[in-house]
Amino acid sequence: MPPIRLAAQARAALLAHAREEAPRECCGLLVGTGTIIDECIRSANLDPDPNRYRIDPKVHIEANRRLRGSGRGVIGVYHSHPHSPAIPSRTDYLEAYYSEFIWLIVSLAAPEGEAVAAYRLGPTGFLLTPIERIETRGEVMSIIESIRGEYLRYKKLAEAAIAQVPDDKLAAMASDQSNSIVVICWHVSGNLKSRFADFLTSDGEKPWRKRDEEFDAREVSRADLLAKWEDGWSALTGALSGLTDDALSREVAIRGQSLSVIEALHRSLAHTSYHVGQIVYLAREAAGDKWTSLSIAKGQSAAFNAKPSGQKPHEQIAALDRKGT
Repeated sequence: MPPIRLAAQARAALLAHAREEAPRECCGLLVGTGTIIDECIRSANLDPDPNRYRIDPKVHIEANRRLRGSGRGVIGVYHSHPHSPAIPSRTDYLEAYYSEFIWLIVSLAAPEGEAVAAYRLGPTGFLLTPIERIETRGEVMSIIESIRGEYLRYKKLAEAAIAQVPDDKLAAMASDQSNSIVVICWHVSGNLKSRFADFLTSDGEKPWRKRDEEFDAREVSRADLLAKWEDGWSALTGALSGLTDDALSREVAIRGQSLSVIEALHRSLAHTSYHVGQIVYLAREAAGDKWTSLSIAKGQSAAFNAKPSGQKPHEQIAALDRKGT
């Protein structure tokens, strides 16, 4: 049975979640490819019994939606044993419905203080599976993975902002020279799809792209807006899933101009975050007094600095998921 490969940052996040939720059991999803776990997604524990766990199905649905087309997926679940070893209980086995999943247990009661154990589901019970810890710059992608994380951070910030905007204000514009949230999303989607469809083999400004039309005022439903948004992001995540750091020095073209892959990625990331900032600003204005801050709220810097958290992309995404924004 091949070992489970667990990224160091994911392991740290698992242990942090277990410590924060103790003495209750924590739970969540494991994300990655094959046997490589590179991210964990927290879930609220819906079971009222502090010694059992039940993952919120909405978290699973949202994770599948976010990961669609990325080449990554939900490959397992985790939960904690605050007071007992990292050994599955009979209940754990009876409630394990996905035979292909990886099952991680985080124990805070091990002799050394904390431990993580991995299991696969066999015909009569769980089978202990060895874990190989992967450092950030080991087998898991380093620069590409870092860039992917920042893209997903800004994607989530935009989505958390849009979720707070009333339907009738999504297409609102301050003037004829302004852009609405719908228009900006249309443009970001069009840009990402054009740049990252056949990323390494064709010019990033596709002949089928109609950039000027992206800025046309339009009235669309929230569902259509989010579908368009995902269309562009799927092209990006699909392209990144097939890249390694070895490709960073390769050349790609945008409007006939040659750039290295790393230059093209940085340029695109900066462009995307620029427009996400606009989305957040417009959403803040539209939501008014009902706005929930997506970062450090006004007047809360000292409190945050005393106990900083959520500074890495996956941590901030998880924090926004917990807020329900």
